Amino acid sequence: MPTYEEARSCILDAINPLGVEKVEILESLGRVLAEDIFAPWDMPLWNNTAMDGYAVRAEDCSKPVSLKISGFLPAGENMATSIEPGTAIKILTGAPIPPGADAVVPFEETEESADTVSIKVAVKVGDHIRFKGEDVKTGELIIPAGTVIRPYEISMLASRTRSVCWLLSASCSFPFTGRSGLQSFQQVMSWWNPGKLSLPERS
Repeated sequence: MPTYEEARSCILDAINPLGVEKVEILESLGRVLAEDIFAPWDMPLWNNTAMDGYAVRAEDCSKPVSLKISGFLPAGENMATSIEPGTAIKILTGAPIPPGADAVVPFEETEESADTVSIKVAVKVGDHIRFKGEDVKTGELIIPAGTVIRPYEISMLASRTRSVCWLLSASCSFPFTGRSGLQSFQQVMSWWNPGKLSLPERS
């Protein structure tokens, strides 16, 4: 009676690796990735706000305070001028942090009146900021070869401007082909006796 390792080795020796093929990512769902995917850039690409609110200087907000609203910054736009001491800039989720600002106060923790905003909480440096490269850094392995492609991986590939990827071939035949393969299969089956195959001991 062969050991588990001997039977396993006999089977694996008769199996040929699958080939690879280039496939559009929208056709890759459920397939197996044949290449490592590395991040081509940082994500996020820049420091940005994680909340709708006000960009401020934390040193101005060590305790509740009223600040003058000096501007508005929606997502997709940049602000070249630095935030002035004693001011706040209204900012929407995803917008880059203005120069000089080092924290964001969510709308829920403020009260706006005319051209001023009351900050109701003490603020710390880095509050509600998503920093450049916080999620993924340039060159980082983001999807290893051998991964089964799910909607998550398709989204990740698309966000890195990948339209195609290398996958293991979808077509394969029964691995025991030809005389040698058949002999290997017959050899393993001749050993088969339910309950008597020697399995490796658990550590």
